[in-house]
Amino acid sequence: MEPNTTVPMSPVAPVAPVAPVAAVASLPGPISLFRSAWDLFKTHWKMIVYIVAVPTVLSLIGQIMVMFKSPLWLIIGTLLSLVGIVMSIAMEGAVINAVHRFTTEPGVQLTLKGQYKIGFGFFWSVILLSIMQGLIIMGSGILLIIPAIIVGVYIGMALFARIIDGKKGFAAFLTSFGLIKGRWWAVFGRILFLMLFYIVSSLIVGGIYLIIKSILGFSSDSDGATIVSLVCNWLLSLIIGSMALVYMYKLYMSLRSLTSVEVPSSGFKKWLVAFIIIGIIAVPLMIVAMTFIMKIQPSAIEGATQSLILEDLDSSELEIDFGASEPI
Repeated sequence: MEPNTTVPMSPVAPVAPVAPVAAVASLPGPISLFRSAWDLFKTHWKMIVYIVAVPTVLSLIGQIMVMFKSPLWLIIGTLLSLVGIVMSIAMEGAVINAVHRFTTEPGVQLTLKGQYKIGFGFFWSVILLSIMQGLIIMGSGILLIIPAIIVGVYIGMALFARIIDGKKGFAAFLTSFGLIKGRWWAVFGRILFLMLFYIVSSLIVGGIYLIIKSILGFSSDSDGATIVSLVCNWLLSLIIGSMALVYMYKLYMSLRSLTSVEVPSSGFKKWLVAFIIIGIIAVPLMIVAMTFIMKIQPSAIEGATQSLILEDLDSSELEIDFGASEPI
């Protein structure tokens, strides 16, 4: 018998383990998003409300001063309102940065002065983004409102992209588009939920205003009722406005955590440029149209009034003629 010969087998190359495929994550629901935002707001509400209170208080005092008939109060109130507008621009960057640092830097201690210093660092960027966003919305909605809504949702996260991720100009809008592409309806639904929350809150504040006005005995056109209305609206913007910024921040961070691949956006940028050009053309045309309407409106009203007077005179004469009796 021949001896058994064992043929050595070639070593089998090890098979690389297949990485587990993570389940496709989805955005948290609007209720879950709201709860998360509320938990963050509840923990750090003092600093968030303090930041938002600065421009809103200035605007409130300015509006109340303008109500007085004195020219001095009118000038001071107007100046305070203008300062409030400037501070509100810086406030957006200050609040978003504060909320982001509260989230990413546990135990961080922030100051009102320090946050407004950061906010003013974003001042011109916020103005530029606001102007571009306004022109884009105007250009996309020049004929129909639906395109403006679609584009408005796609670019709605540009401010957060600027302040949190340092994106400037078109890069901020394209970052927003990349985060929302494929999730438009989900984002739109969560924004609708926030709008619904604001409407319900406005109705509640409106009911409180009516109760206070009734208790104090103010008539609807009195200065007292106006002041109560201003204070109620101030509280609404202070609390609900602060909460809305935190909610939108949570939405942005959720989108950011789900997006790992850069979305092609060169085509969308071309559309944005086109919308801005249309918006730039539309602005002077709208000004000319409004000026023309304002000029012809008084003459049209005067002509209509004269026509009515002549018609009244003619009808009066007819009534006199028909009413006269022949002498017997």
